[in-house]
Amino acid sequence: MESITKALQRAKESMPLPEVVTAVSDSIRVADRHRQLSRRRTAASGDLVEMSEDMIRQNHVVAFDADAASTRYYDILRNQILQHERKAAAQIVGVVAPTRGCGTSITAMNLAFSFARIRAQRVILLDANDDNPSIRRYLGLPGQGWLKHSRPGDTEFVTDVQVRDVHASVLTLSPPEHDGAETITRISRVMRETETTVVVVDLPPLLSSDKALSYLSVVDSIVVVLAAGQTTHSEVESCKTFLGQRSGVQFVLNKAGKNGL
Repeated sequence: MESITKALQRAKESMPLPEVVTAVSDSIRVADRHRQLSRRRTAASGDLVEMSEDMIRQNHVVAFDADAASTRYYDILRNQILQHERKAAAQIVGVVAPTRGCGTSITAMNLAFSFARIRAQRVILLDANDDNPSIRRYLGLPGQGWLKHSRPGDTEFVTDVQVRDVHASVLTLSPPEHDGAETITRISRVMRETETTVVVVDLPPLLSSDKALSYLSVVDSIVVVLAAGQTTHSEVESCKTFLGQRSGVQFVLNKAGKNGL
């Protein structure tokens, strides 16, 4: 992981790098982007929300489009994650950063749509960042404020979304769980009903949230988002301490290009 620290230093001193950089090479072309519109849905309302492509592009969500310049970086990251062995029927991917403002939510959304472009994948995007929930706002979905202030008796809120022919489900818990294992147990019904194969979890910052730490034992893969010009050497070292020698960890360097996310 020492090379990550060196990459951060180089990003500050050298020419702009691509928007998202991983240690992976050779992207695999996604062959079939045509999804079945009759795919099984379990949103509480039964509705399918057609998202505004222009609006989510403005929020740097692009991986639904295989031809977008930034998409290939998310596809490379996705393919690397798929190579890692999962613990159960659904692969759970935690997306985290050392601190706020590194681009965790944008990375989580794009990674989820990268997975969703594959016909065999059924994807849930879980907003577990209780301190700064933003998934629904970035995607133009209603209810962000209402969900944040819902009553203790409320439960899981699933919104099925579509952009072009790409489908995913956005899941919000109300009230949120503080523990990662409890969260996965709580949403297991939704995962079974939707026959979910991938859960992408947007987590709060690793260095300021016990909740992020609680997910380390229950996720199959972890994506750590570092921000060029922002993430420090000491923060990288602190993250490495928490992660230890566990497998399935991918570091990405974000905000490295002139048009960074």
